[in-house]
Amino acid sequence: MKSIKYGDIVVVTGVDRLARATLHLLRTVDTITNAGAEFRSLADSWCDTTTPHGKLILTVLAGLAEFERSLIMLRT
Repeated sequence: MKSIKYGDIVVVTGVDRLARATLHLLRTVDTITNAGAEFRSLADSWCDTTTPHGKLILTVLAGLAEFERSLIMLRT
């Protein structure tokens, strides 16, 4: 992650190889995009920040993960 630079594309075979939880995936993808790089999963076509559709899906997932965290905090 430290060697990622602007213009790079980080490619993984599947999202499960990068993260085990949605929140961890979103944080990792955020780190990648903040470095100026893009992210793509070969097995999961919805997880691709190089396309507008992939960015939309990741944004929706981020919202759902934040909502889930809020519900968990309310319950505890």
